[in-house]
Amino acid sequence: MATFVNEPAVGMMNDAEHRVLKLVVFSEAYFKPRSELIQWVNKLLNLNIQKVEECASGAIHCQIVDALYPKKIKMSKVGNLERVNFGAKYDHEYTMNFKVLQDAFTKLGVKKVVPVQKLIKAK
Repeated sequence: MATFVNEPAVGMMNDAEHRVLKLVVFSEAYFKPRSELIQWVNKLLNLNIQKVEECASGAIHCQIVDALYPKKIKMSKVGNLERVNFGAKYDHEYTMNFKVLQDAFTKLGVKKVVPVQKLIKAK
């Protein structure tokens, strides 16, 4: 695992933010090629994606957070609550999935804003 570059900022984070930051930014995964990240996602979620672009719908992002924090994301419909749309095909459906992800971040106390426009273009 890489060392923290900015210790004071890390020290001001809550536990949920710190875990996500360690996983996403300060881990060795941040410096890995796409092929290794795809392999990791496939293994973690028992999937068979071939390209990073397959993550653009936001459903896989939600599954990753659900794997780390079970039951914090509405993976299936409960009443009128928003849920993850695994069949999303259009940008507005992708945006709704990322809204579900952002809501989970808010519940977890993670102050990271999800860059939806960038993610739905798989960049």
